[in-house]
Amino acid sequence: MSETAVLEAISACYDAALVPGQWQDTIKRIARIFDRPDAEIQYIDYESLEFKSLAHFGFDPEDLNSKPEFADWPQHDPWAAAGALQQAEDIVIGTNLLSADQYRNSVFHNDYGRTVGWEWRDVLCTFFERSGDKIGALCIYSQWPQEDFSNQDAQTIALLRPHLVKALELHDRLSEINSKASFHVQLLDRLPHGIVLLNSNQRVIFHNKMIETLVQSGSLLTIAHSKLRLHGEKQNEALQAAIANTARLRDQATLCGNGAFEAYDHPNSKSYTILAVPVWREDAAAVSFMSDMKPHILILVSDRNPKLRRQVNIIGQMYNLTPSEARVTECLSEGATLNEIAEASGNSVHTIRSQVKAIFSKTEMHSQVELVKLILTTAI
Repeated sequence: MSETAVLEAISACYDAALVPGQWQDTIKRIARIFDRPDAEIQYIDYESLEFKSLAHFGFDPEDLNSKPEFADWPQHDPWAAAGALQQAEDIVIGTNLLSADQYRNSVFHNDYGRTVGWEWRDVLCTFFERSGDKIGALCIYSQWPQEDFSNQDAQTIALLRPHLVKALELHDRLSEINSKASFHVQLLDRLPHGIVLLNSNQRVIFHNKMIETLVQSGSLLTIAHSKLRLHGEKQNEALQAAIANTARLRDQATLCGNGAFEAYDHPNSKSYTILAVPVWREDAAAVSFMSDMKPHILILVSDRNPKLRRQVNIIGQMYNLTPSEARVTECLSEGATLNEIAEASGNSVHTIRSQVKAIFSKTEMHSQVELVKLILTTAI
């Protein structure tokens, strides 16, 4: 085994801590250091002897886990029964606990391993404490007719062990942070407002589902090359001016009024209010440790008539209206004329008139008055 391969495996451990998808490549590198075909990083519960694989190479633990009749396979592991788990701080070589022949004659090898093609004869493990009643293990497996693991192999895994432990601690910590972040994103997605976060370069680093819906509708705003823009030259100028002013206030650590101001009010019966809010430095520091991902400005997009919009959405779902038809329905319910709807949407009056006919046909209404009555009497 080469020193370079060991150093590359150590580096891969830290890379995988930052990018969990790389653990599979890391365990592959480790297995190849020992010139062995199978390896795994696993978590083990002391009490139940349940095994959870973080990464594996050469074999798949699910080969046994997916078979109900083999659900109790960890309890028949002869190496564990011979005392491997009781030496959680040590490096364990399987043939030091029982001979290769003893393992080969075990129920585990004959009734379990052979069923799924696990032709192991020896194992090299290093254990380390995890949280609660759990321990972690890095296991390398030899197959017949490979030789037993040596003391040199044990020394090599001893070099890997402290780095693997630190990398897994970092992995657990980042996983916890990402889990909390995922929960926060879910909360933001459920808000009845659009949320956009901009970094110091005024580029979009996050937007919630309502913003995604508005982008897809194409009627209010776009996000292109990480830049937020409103449709209409004057409207977009107002937004960019609001963003620039908010950035200036944040840099000067001064507050104008209540820290938020109305930057845009959609004039074409869309009834959105857009506010630009500075994200202060101490708040941004708690969100991200990467400078280009720290939020500097929050853009809040609020529907000024959310009840009406929800009613229109319900009608759209009930009668299978297209997104364009739903937008026309909303405008009609707010009293807009066909000409106003055409101008706001960029379509011809003929197109809007055709969409209105389709709406009347689907809802079985015969006039704008009947359609508005249907919407306003729809229960939320």
